[in-house]
Amino acid sequence: MTAARLTVDIYKRLEHFPLRVQLQAGSEILVLFGPSGAGKSLTLHAIAGLVTPEHGEICFDGHVFFRYRRGEPSIHVPARKRRVGYVFQHLALFPHLTALENVAYPLWRQRQGREQALAWLERMRLAHLAHRYPHELSGGQQQRVALARAPWRHSRAFCSLTSPSPGSTRRCASSCSATCAGCSASSAWWCFTLPTTWKRPLPWATAWRCCATARWSK
Repeated sequence: MTAARLTVDIYKRLEHFPLRVQLQAGSEILVLFGPSGAGKSLTLHAIAGLVTPEHGEICFDGHVFFRYRRGEPSIHVPARKRRVGYVFQHLALFPHLTALENVAYPLWRQRQGREQALAWLERMRLAHLAHRYPHELSGGQQQRVALARAPWRHSRAFCSLTSPSPGSTRRCASSCSATCAGCSASSAWWCFTLPTTWKRPLPWATAWRCCATARWSK
């Protein structure tokens, strides 16, 4: 593993189990691997600021996102200020907007925002589908649109992504590689979650973390 950029050491009591996470990650493409309900998505939610742990610490590139310990000042950076790009499990594309409009939506205040959005669709090999609506795209294509939309406004390019669909593994991996190549070496960080039922090889994954019972290994 490269020098640690992300450090997570948190605890949160949930309805059915306690979530305890201890992990470190460098500038690799990280895969969180475990059965359904083990806490993979919740871990990403905590990093992105969508879930608040009860205590512990989350740091990225020297920035403290969250810290709560007895006797110490508490820190909780809101999700909107963490600059974490995030692709939700259900993608959350706007159904009334085209692929191009979805990607351009966060850029509406920027000059040439539409041109930038089209460039990202080209990088994802979706430029020919720019004017289609989400219901006119396959699941894998929808996923790549969501991936293209995720990094905007997030200069750290610290992107938390749910697992690629089985039918689009190669294209999604290729798109991820192209996207990472476009980022500076100091800012490219990617994370996927995968269930234990996943059977396909992932040659682009460079680090794995396993979860069995809501307690992540380092």
